[in-house]
Amino acid sequence: MKALSPAPEPQTVSSDMKAIYDFLSQKVDVHGARLAPELIDQFVEVVTPIAVSYTHLRAHETPE
Repeated sequence: MKALSPAPEPQTVSSDMKAIYDFLSQKVDVHGARLAPELIDQFVEVVTPIAVSYTHLRAHETPE
């Protein structure tokens, strides 16, 4: 099976996700409140890229 694009290197992904985590950890709203660490963890988990097969991608297409 041929990959559609090269998978990112794990160390790159983890350093990118750490940078996002660190950035969000420092964000403060107008009332001086910070984001809850649990919300940051969930966000980082959702935006972390994972490799999937072409077949998996096709399974999620909307029918024509």
